[in-house]
Amino acid sequence: MNKDKLIANKLKKNGYVLIKNFLTETSEFKDFKYFLLSFLNLALNKKCKNFNQMNKFLSEKFKKNAKISSFLNDNINLSPPLQRLLVSKKIITLLTTILNTNKESIILNNQRFRIQIPGNDKISNLPWHQDCHYNSIKRTKSIVVWISLGEITKKMGPIIFKNSSHKFGEQKKIKIKKENGGNAFLVNVCNPRLKNLQEVDFETSFGDLILIDMNTVHTSGNNLTLDKIKYSAQARFHVVKK
Repeated sequence: MNKDKLIANKLKKNGYVLIKNFLTETSEFKDFKYFLLSFLNLALNKKCKNFNQMNKFLSEKFKKNAKISSFLNDNINLSPPLQRLLVSKKIITLLTTILNTNKESIILNNQRFRIQIPGNDKISNLPWHQDCHYNSIKRTKSIVVWISLGEITKKMGPIIFKNSSHKFGEQKKIKIKKENGGNAFLVNVCNPRLKNLQEVDFETSFGDLILIDMNTVHTSGNNLTLDKIKYSAQARFHVVKK
């Protein structure tokens, strides 16, 4: 069995699969990593040489002006390097196996960059949810691709998955208001089907990739550090309806 088939089998079994260093050596990832630090330096009028320096400065900046988080998210989400990363050849080639289709039939939506700064979890994090509740493209094969754009340790709050929760299908969604006025959907993980499922999370590094089933129940972990920022990107991929 080839590597892509093994990945597909793990995804089917658990509802998620971590692929270490999947994008690390690709030109699209290297270009985005360079762009991200350059953009942050430009936007913040700094000359940080690496992400450790930038994270410390940005964490202090956020304490004085919390709006800096949404400003950076909004602008980086519009950047061409992000779009090129999300449609990199290596991702699309993998998805042809996962979705059992050809590359011409693959479309995507919900392309998102996320910067999660310590002290902003109540706004930047999502509660226990399923991506299917946010999905506008129904009745087709779909998958979430999540990319780690930096080091995310246990203390920084990686994604937490309810193991094999996708096997119970779409759950009842509960609409809630977040502190910034935005809406989010919540899944009740205390219901009999979900409450005893194992909770799993992973530490990730630059270029790691996680595939997530649209029905997998998961949540954002809390960042318990003082100056370590979580950078990530994601998109939902679908097979064109016929």
